[in-house]
Amino acid sequence: METDSSKESDNNHKVYRNEARKNLKDYRKKMEDYMKSKQNSLKFKVGDLVTLKIPVNDHFKIDRSNLPCKIIEKLYKNNYKLGCKSGILEIVYNGNNLKPMALNSLLKLNNIPNNTISVREASRLQNISENEVSDIKCQCKKTFCSTNRCICKKSGRTCNKNCHPTNQD
Repeated sequence: METDSSKESDNNHKVYRNEARKNLKDYRKKMEDYMKSKQNSLKFKVGDLVTLKIPVNDHFKIDRSNLPCKIIEKLYKNNYKLGCKSGILEIVYNGNNLKPMALNSLLKLNNIPNNTISVREASRLQNISENEVSDIKCQCKKTFCSTNRCICKKSGRTCNKNCHPTNQD
C-alpha cells in the first residue's frame, strides 16, 4: 500500500516540477520580449542634437531637467560621448538615455569647449545665462509677462521661475 502512495506522490511531484519548468520558461520568454521592447532602437550619428535627462540629484527643482547636447563621438555598442555649451561631459551615455531634438542646429552647440565637465556642473551652468545673472525679479502676477511694465521685458530678458514666487507650484 505504501508503494502505491509513494509512486503516486512521486508522479505528482514530477507533474508539479514539469509545470513549474514550463511556467518559468514562459516567464523568461515574456521578460525577454518586454526588455527588448523597452530598449531604445534609436541610433545616433556624430553631430546629432539630443537631449539628456538630468538625474534628479544633479539639478535643483527650479532648474531645467533636460540638457541639450551634441553627439561628439560614437563609442562601443550604443554609447556616446556628448558635448554641451559648457564643455564635453565626462560620462559616456547610452542611447537609451538620449532623446533626439527636433532642431537641426543650435547655435550654442556649434562651438563646444574642449574642457571636460560633470553633468551637475553643466546643469548649473546651463541655468546661469547672461540674461538671468542679475537679481532683478519682476514680481508680475502673470506667469507670462507681456507688457512693458514688466522689468524683465523692459530689460530684454525673459521671465523665469524665479521672477514669480507666488505662482510656483
